Amino acid sequence: VALRSVAEFLQSCLSGKEIEELLVPEGTLTQYRKVLDVVQPACGHSCCFTKNYGRYLRGTGSVLNCAGEVCAAQDDGTRSSCPSDSTAEKLRYFSPQEVASLMCFPADFAFPEQVTAKQRYRCLGNSLNVLVVAWLLRYLFTTRLSAAL
Repeated sequence: VALRSVAEFLQSCLSGKEIEELLVPEGTLTQYRKVLDVVQPACGHSCCFTKNYGRYLRGTGSVLNCAGEVCAAQDDGTRSSCPSDSTAEKLRYFSPQEVASLMCFPADFAFPEQVTAKQRYRCLGNSLNVLVVAWLLRYLFTTRLSAAL
């Protein structure tokens, strides 16, 4: 399986208002910058997202460095390593839909409109990647069936 970049999971249709709502506040950055897992769109990894993502920063999931550009997906095809610190950071949270996408939920997956962002993060927190679970189940049943024969 080919490694996919974070950019491939980002929403390309976020409005300016939606992006502003996802930005990590400056005061929060000053206080918690050293404990954040910051990823770039070209990165091939992110941390596990917990149900407290968006409320707490320490160990609850990665944040995206938009570097002053529009924070939507703009994959340039590179798979470079991710700088851990940048002088021109503009950090934002992943949207709930992006977290679901990173967990390989189907492209047409959507929450009901009345579910708040906080509730969406709580539902997605500590989820398992759908493709990983499918692979493990396939392996388990294939191995057990082969061993039983």
